[in-house]
Amino acid sequence: MTNRRTFLLTAAAGALVPAAGLARVAGAASGAWSAEALAIARPVAQAVARHPFVAGVFAGTLPRETLAGYLQQNLAYLDNYARVLDALSGRMNREGGPGGSAQSFSVWAQETRDLRTWTADYILRLTGAKTLPDAAAEPAAQSYIAYESRYCADASPAAAVASALPCFLIWDEFGRALRPTARIEGNPFREWVEGMGSEAAAQSARRILAIADHFAARESQAGRARMTDVFAAGCWHEWMFFDAMMR
Repeated sequence: MTNRRTFLLTAAAGALVPAAGLARVAGAASGAWSAEALAIARPVAQAVARHPFVAGVFAGTLPRETLAGYLQQNLAYLDNYARVLDALSGRMNREGGPGGSAQSFSVWAQETRDLRTWTADYILRLTGAKTLPDAAAEPAAQSYIAYESRYCADASPAAAVASALPCFLIWDEFGRALRPTARIEGNPFREWVEGMGSEAAAQSARRILAIADHFAARESQAGRARMTDVFAAGCWHEWMFFDAMMR
């Protein structure tokens, strides 16, 4: 569960690496879909990076109840994301995914379920509560869940894989960018922040981008453009999920 925890545990986003850094993480060759998608998504990623939720987590100044509220909402998201990754695992063999892609999605799904368990325990440690409160998914979480569920079942496997990318990529980017300057000592969220920015997370991001490029190579120009639109929309869902917690 280590590499999945590294960039899913941290419910924050921050200053992303510059343009050259995005291409390096993607490992995207010139002309590959991933390079095109990252260039278009960069303004969204930069908006996520500036969000005060993120700054508060890495500085340790965010109110505990705000982070706890996000974590509670994230439980519903993680439940659904594990289902999405399982479904994508099943699609890989049926729809000509690259070698090992079905296993990759299966591993990511299990890591997400493990993370869900860890998150529930972390809420209790963070708040001192003995049981988790009942909390229905709020609109931002519902919207993101609906987005990933819808495109996971899309007729195009290329669009389906593109919809699963934002969670991998944005979290890896802000983790590697913010971890070197994050407040660690005395940070009440240290347990979250310390694990950010690992090479394992970057490897997972590169792996899913390579799978997306595999499917993009079989798409028409219109199909590639649709992949980009789906991916960019998911990036905005990441921003909206964080923003909802500040309201």
